[in-house]
Formats: sequence, C-alpha cells, structure tokens
Amino acid sequence: MVYIYPPLKLYQAGYLLTVKAGVNLLLFTILIPLFLSLVTQRAGKSEMIASVYGAKASIILCAVGSLAIGLSPLVWLLIICKVLAST
Repeated sequence: MVYIYPPLKLYQAGYLLTVKAGVNLLLFTILIPLFLSLVTQRAGKSEMIASVYGAKASIILCAVGSLAIGLSPLVWLLIICKVLAST
C-alpha cells in the first residue's frame, strides 16, 4: 500500500477532535448568531429566511469540506478541511 503522507498516529488524530470541538464552540457561540443578526438587520430579511440561508450555507460548506477531506494529501490541509467540514 502506498501512502502519500504517513498515517496519523493516535495522538495526532486526537488533535483533530480538539480542533473540531473548538471550531464548533466558536461557530455556535459567536459566528452563527453574528451571521444571522447581520442578515436580519442589514439585509432586512426575516429571521426565518436568515435561518434558511444559514442552513443552506452550512450544508454547502459541509459537503465541500467532506469532499476536500477525502482529497487532501497533507495533514495540515486535512486539518483545514476538517474545520471547513465541521460547520
């Protein structure tokens, strides 16, 4: 079997879980409420439409991030893709 990069060790995989938890904490406490309030205030949209836009953006980012995880040849790129997919 040929590896493009060496396989992750157990402690390195644990770092990925920590990164995902940190990104989720940042997203759910700061970024998503900020995005929703900006869409409702500046764009003049209702809260329901802002939530629909947020859900669509989240689905697209999750799909793109998951595809990028499968295609990432480097560990640092894998971490970035994992952050993108955890939205």
